Parts: sequence; C-alpha cells; structure tokens
Amino acid sequence: MNKLTYIIISIFALLFVGCDNEGDKLAEITGQAVSLSISSTDTNVQIENDGLKGTVVFKTAGGQSRIAVETNQRVWIVDNPGNQWLKIEQDETGLTLSVDVNSGEQALNTSVTITAGSGENTVKAVLDVNQRASGDPELSLDQNKIVFTPKNLEPRKVKVNSNGEDWTFKTETPSFWLLIEKEADNTLVLTPDPNATVMNDTLIIKITAGYGKLAATEELVVINEAIPVILFQPDKLIFMKAGGTETVLVAANQAWQLGEITEAWVKAVAGKDEITVTVEKNTGDNQRSCRIPVICGSNENTTTAYIDVIQWSKEDDLLVLEYTTTSANTPITLPLQGTVNCTIDWGDGTTQEVTAVKPIHQYAQAGVYEVKISGTVTALSNTDLNASAKLLTRVINWGRTGLISMEGAMEGCVNLISIPGDDFQSFSEVTTFKSAFNKCISLKEIPANLLVNASKSTNFRYIFASVSGDKTVLKEIPAGLFDNCINGEDFCGMFWGSTDISVVPEGLFDRTKKAKDFSYVFYQSGITTVPVKLFANCTEIETLTSAFAYTSLVQIPSSLIQGCTKVTDLSYLFQNCKQLKSIPQGLFEGLTAVTNCNYLFSNCELITTIPAGLFTPMTEVTSTSMIFNGCASLTAIPEGLFDPFTKSTNFSGAFQNCATLKTVPAGLFKNSPLVNNIGRVFNGCAQLETVPGDIFNCPGVSKANNSASLFQNCTNLKSVPEGLLDSFTEATGFATLFSGCTSLASVPVGLFDECKKVNSFANAFNGCTALTGESPYTLVEGVKVHLYERSTENGFKTPSTKTKCFFNCTGLSDYELIPAAWK
Repeated sequence: MNKLTYIIISIFALLFVGCDNEGDKLAEITGQAVSLSISSTDTNVQIENDGLKGTVVFKTAGGQSRIAVETNQRVWIVDNPGNQWLKIEQDETGLTLSVDVNSGEQALNTSVTITAGSGENTVKAVLDVNQRASGDPELSLDQNKIVFTPKNLEPRKVKVNSNGEDWTFKTETPSFWLLIEKEADNTLVLTPDPNATVMNDTLIIKITAGYGKLAATEELVVINEAIPVILFQPDKLIFMKAGGTETVLVAANQAWQLGEITEAWVKAVAGKDEITVTVEKNTGDNQRSCRIPVICGSNENTTTAYIDVIQWSKEDDLLVLEYTTTSANTPITLPLQGTVNCTIDWGDGTTQEVTAVKPIHQYAQAGVYEVKISGTVTALSNTDLNASAKLLTRVINWGRTGLISMEGAMEGCVNLISIPGDDFQSFSEVTTFKSAFNKCISLKEIPANLLVNASKSTNFRYIFASVSGDKTVLKEIPAGLFDNCINGEDFCGMFWGSTDISVVPEGLFDRTKKAKDFSYVFYQSGITTVPVKLFANCTEIETLTSAFAYTSLVQIPSSLIQGCTKVTDLSYLFQNCKQLKSIPQGLFEGLTAVTNCNYLFSNCELITTIPAGLFTPMTEVTSTSMIFNGCASLTAIPEGLFDPFTKSTNFSGAFQNCATLKTVPAGLFKNSPLVNNIGRVFNGCAQLETVPGDIFNCPGVSKANNSASLFQNCTNLKSVPEGLLDSFTEATGFATLFSGCTSLASVPVGLFDECKKVNSFANAFNGCTALTGESPYTLVEGVKVHLYERSTENGFKTPSTKTKCFFNCTGLSDYELIPAAWK
C-alpha cells in the first residue's frame, strides 16, 4: 500500500471524525489529553519504556512483525514515506509490518510515524524499521525458550540457523547447573542437573553470529523448574458440630489453585496467600471428614497437597472406656472424679444418670464392655481403684466432658493396651497429667497427638512412668510430643522404667521453656544417646536429679546442659550409666548455681579419666558425696579437681571402689575448709599405692564427724606418710580405717598423735596381715601411750569401741601385749 493510498484513507477518516466527533467534543469539554503507546511481543522488535519509540530489525530473508497500538482516539494515522519494500496493514488494534527477501547488498531502513489527535493536542510514535542486506550475518533459533521440569530432565537440543558457521554462545551468569555443548550440526545440547532448591533456576544464553556492528544476536532462555512446594498453616482443621469458618495460610514457591472438593458440606475460597474454609452444621451422628486438594505448579510440573477437614459429631463428645471381665458378677468402679453430672451407658443394656464420683456397676456376665459417658466429668483418677483399674483394657475416646484434671487418670491400669490421641480438644482445660499413665505397663504406644491440646497443664510428673518396678513396653517417644506443653513445669520421672525406649527424639523439649524439674525423666530407661540440644531452650530447670541414672547412655554431648544456668541439683544425674566411657570437657560450663553433686557419676564403670577443670564454674556446691563412687576404670584424678568446691561439706565415698585408681594428687581437698564428712573417701581403691601426706590438710577436716573407712580394702597400699591424720583433731571415729589393707606393711607410730578425741577404733587395722613394727603410740611426757592404752588419765578419750582393731595383725612387735578386746 503506497503513500497516496494512506493519504486518501486519512482524508476519509478526518471527514468521518468531522461528521461524528462526539468523542472529541467530550475530550474538549473534559480537557482530556491524547494518549498513545505502542508495544510488541516479537523478538525482533524493541520498544522504549515511554512507548513512543521503537526499532524493528528484519532479517535478509524477510518476515513479519506485529505492533500493538493503544490510544484514546477513535482515529489514528500511519505515515510511511514512500518505501516500497515495507508493507503496512492497519486495523483497529495495531499494525502488521511485512518485508520480502532483500537480495541487494545494501541494508534497508525507513521510519514509520503513528499520529493520534490533531492540532496542538497531538501525540506521535516513531518506529525505525531496518532490514539486513544480503551477506550480513543471519541468526535464528528453532526455539527461544527451554523449560526443564523435575519430571523431565532429558537433554534438549536447540537448532541454530545461521548463514555462517562462525557463531558463538555465552551466558550472563555462571551455568553451574547446566551443561551446554555445541555440536557440529549447528545445535546446542543442554543437560541440566536436578533443581534441589525451592526456586526456579534461570539462565540466559546469548548466541552471536558475526562481529561488531553487523553482529546478529539471539537469546535463549533456559528455565530449570523447582519441585513445587506448598505448605499450610494449619494443615488440619477441626470443626465443632455447629460448623464455622477458618482461614488457612498458604506458602508456596509457585502459583497454586484449589482443586475439586468432593464434599458438599465444605466450601473453600482461595485468596492471595490464604484459603478460607467454611463448614456447614453437622446434623448427623457420625464424625465426617474431607480433604481439600490444592495444586501447586503448572503444566506437567505440579504437586497436590491436601488440607484435612474434620467435623465432630455428638458421638465425639462421649468418654468411652473398655472393660474386660473374666468372671460373672464382677463390680466395676469408674474413675469419675471432680464434678460429675453425666449419663452412663454401661454397655450391657443399662443406662444410669450419675452425679456422684466413682459410680459402681456389677456385670452379670463375663465379657468385654464399652462404657459410654456423656455429660460433665471434670477429673479422672484410677489411683485407688486397684481391682477395677486392672480390668480397664482400652480407652476408645476421651470425649468432651469438661476435664480439668488427669492426675492418676489411668494409674495402675496394668492391662491397658491402647489410648487415643486428643482429637477433640478433650484436654484443652486440663492443668495436670501427674501419674496419668503411671504403671500402665501394657500400654504399647503413645499417640503423637495425645498432648496436642495440653497447653494449660503444668504437671507431667510420672505421666508414662512405672515406679512400681515393672518395666513398660513402650518402645518409642513420638517426635513433638510436648510441643504444645508450653506451660509445663514438672516433668519428673516421665519415662521411668521404659527400658525398651532407646532413642530420644530431636527437639523433644524445645518448647517446654518453663520446665523446672526433669529429675528421673529417663530413669531406668533404655536410652543410649541424647540429642545435643535436648535442654537448649529449658533455661529455667532447677533439678536434674537422676535424670539419666541407670540408663544405657554411651555418650554425653558436651553442650547437653550448658544452658541450664539455674539448675541447683545434679545429684545422681549419671548414676549407674555403666556403658558411659567418657566425660566431655566443658560439660558443666555456665552452671554456677549447682549445690548438690552427690552420686553424680557413681558406678559409671567404664569412665577412665576426668577432664581437668570439670567443676570450675560450680563454686556453690555444698555436697559431693559418692561423686565418683564405683568408677572402677578410673586411673587418675586431675590436679585441683575439687578446688572450686570451697563450700562443700561432704566428700564421703567420693572415690569409693575406684578399683584401678593408683595415685591421688596432693592438696585434693585444700580449698574445702567446710568439709566435715570424708568417710570412705578411698574405700575399695584396690590399686592405690601411695597417698600424699597433705591430702587432708584443710581446716574443715579437723571437725570431720565421719572419717571411718578412709582406706578400707586398699589392698595395694603399702605405707602411709607421716602426719597423714594430723588434721583430724576433732575426729571421734576411725572405724575400719585401714581394714582389709593386706599389703600395708608399716604406719608411722605417731599416726594418731593429734587425734585425741577418737572413741572408736573398731576394725581400724582388721586384716592388715603384712603390718610390722610397733603399733601406733603417742609419747606423753616421754612415755609411750598405745591406742589400747589411751584413757582420760593420759590426755585421751577412752576408746569405747575397739573390736578387732588389730585382728590378724600378728606381725606387730607388740601384738602379744595388745588386749584381747582389741584383736
């Protein structure tokens, strides 16, 4: 179409506007400005941001491009200044530009002007149109976009069409996930790695033919789609019988849409980042459920996730218990406590209205009976219902009876094999679960959602324990069991006796931030390891007494209790952990409030060493009795181990029965001026060979009221140093002091010179068969006063207990002079 044709068309258009210019009159009345913009989706067209300038580049072979025109004018004019090689077709929405092959050696170019409006109220858009000359570099791709999906990662080929072989490619960013290979047949082969992220990987490959200003370039966009991921909060909705509306938050990495809902009683509406779910009233007798499908992704790369919807029925309100009787005329007492105002269907055809606690019913025949309780029952307790408790075999439903206490709910129900989870918010007002399932030794499984609504409960003491001594058959602790027990404070003895439980789930106590008592929590259980951060969020803990005692623990994470800065009681913490081989450095870092370490590592038979500085932070400790008692593999004690224990009063049995301990560091108790009980401290250290002379040089020892059996059964001890007992000036008893020390050959004769108040020497040297020389004595005004000669008359307390003091010490030079009462 030539220029003349367009001029004629333009004249008719103006005449038309002149005859019917209602739109222009409206523009004049309102002062509306003329608007005009051009756009295109074609790859050979580039439009500037203002929508009024653009460039169109045609290849030598010719082609066609579409230009969209948007304006508020009814008529707009196209001006092409007489170029026959460019064909323009105009319609209501834009232009179509077409060119044939350019066989000449010169490139062609022209401009096209689009005008809207008239006079001063005019807007123009200009397109520069170019066509490459014959011989210029030519380049095209058989496709400009490749999309890989997780289900289709097969290599793809892209054909590169060029009038020359010299073409190259490069990427704007590193192509770590995409292998790009150029093949001899002018193709690119693309091989992706799987996308393991939640975001799509995108790479732009630029392919270039020719050089400089004449270079031709094409872009290839490669997308490696991520696996669609969609999450809901919450992913499960529970509605009351009356129905209602709930909102579910949606997080997804790709576009999503609702799928088809098959149940008419559920309606769902999708928002931007949420889904609103509405449920009708349930007028039936049964619970009903529905799954709302949500599709994430597009085309072949989709995934479907579901929102579970449950609506209760009146049956869900019932507390249902199963009793199994084995003989006729068996009475059953129900564990109904607190406020009771309910109807009981006893399961044998009898129905009863009840307002009293612990209602009783007699079953004429042996059998299995489902007892259904509806109405109000605020507490359950089987604590004192021994006979009836043993006949309770299943809890079928917890119901909605207004429970506020589960203390002793199923305690002593030794034949209870199963319980349900809390599907109906039965425990939403319960404040205590103390001993709720204590002694339920036949209970096979803990439902994962048992405590999902127990946010008001503070007491979980002995909840799954078996303090009777019979082990439970529980094999697993559900992950997240205590996630909603956010107000729990007392978790004492929860898994006591669960010998078949070997694993503690990660994060088990992450949300029990108010917990104060974890004593006996895993006592006598079968756990072998514990998560590193088990107590990381439990910064309010005050006591861990026996928490891991008598377990099969083989390793302690160094950070296990480092954040428990308020804990005061670590007594018996790892007692009898007979598989434990080592103590990690820094185990007690930050524990400055601890006062009790009694029996801390007692009977940890495989521990061989103690880390230096283990107790450095623990300056408030007052009692350390039996702390390493029975550590039979311990060979040495680090220097200064007890230096932080400046307030400790009790070291009795600290290293008792450490059978392989050979040496003791000097000044072990030098920083403990308050110690008054040190008896049995090295009793049973069979390999102990020497003792430092200053081992007891601390002020507190002078007042020690228990110093018996200090070295009893130290069978390898051959001698003791001078002044060993000089600090025991107030000691009243040395019973069994060296009893059983069969290798002890000599003791200083003045060993007891400063110990003038002792009234008990019973068995002090009993069995010291290697002892030679003269028995201990004190020189008083130049006269020897042996132990058996002491009395108030020569400045000593008269010993009242001396039985077998020198029994079998026949090698003593004065043995024949020792009174029979002393041997």
